[in-house]
Amino acid sequence: MPNLENLKKQAKLILRWHREQHYPVAAQIRGLMPRFLNMPDSEILAANFKLSDAQEMVARQHGFDSWQESWTLHHVAQDEIVAIESDDCLCRAAAARHRYQEIMRIFP
Repeated sequence: MPNLENLKKQAKLILRWHREQHYPVAAQIRGLMPRFLNMPDSEILAANFKLSDAQEMVARQHGFDSWQESWTLHHVAQDEIVAIESDDCLCRAAAARHRYQEIMRIFP
């Protein structure tokens, strides 16, 4: 899963390119945003385009239906990583305790 901070930066970059009338971004917008589908580059670059539009575009680039979905899945993934790390720590602690008990059994 992409880093959420990187996704935010990508959205801001797309917004900046739109504001700067960077023509290559118009084709990207057209390809990912249905409301721009039948517009020429000049109209896309002249259209109202907000950060939320750029965020939606980034979400779609990464296979999400919306920015909210990408945000939610990011947090779910982070929670799962924390849970796995916690489980891993518990497993390592149990293994260390077992090794300690074995050492104490052999060398009382």
